Amino acid sequence: MTEVENLRQLKRSVFGNNFHSCDIEASDACLSADVLLVPLYWYWEEHFPNDSELEIEQYLEEAIDTFPSKAYELISRLIIRTEELDSLYKTRPLKSYRKLLQECYPDYYYSLL
Repeated sequence: MTEVENLRQLKRSVFGNNFHSCDIEASDACLSADVLLVPLYWYWEEHFPNDSELEIEQYLEEAIDTFPSKAYELISRLIIRTEELDSLYKTRPLKSYRKLLQECYPDYYYSLL
């Protein structure tokens, strides 16, 4: 939930408060925030199907439904891209996100090594 809220804050930060007080980092990653949320939402629905604590944006439901068929490709790209973004910025805005992906999807992560 914390990481989902961080990403939602990242999406809003370009138009409001800064995420980690760094406009450039926030706006650069903001365009991908919805894509970053998809694997987290899918994982939540798979492991906590009766928990309504997480409200999922309706426009992402189709992406979440098709996630299993594209999971390997998407997770691999997200790990690589977030590593690239973190290498560019001193605050490493997506480090905790990547760590969570590694915990939720260890098979995908370790296949990249």
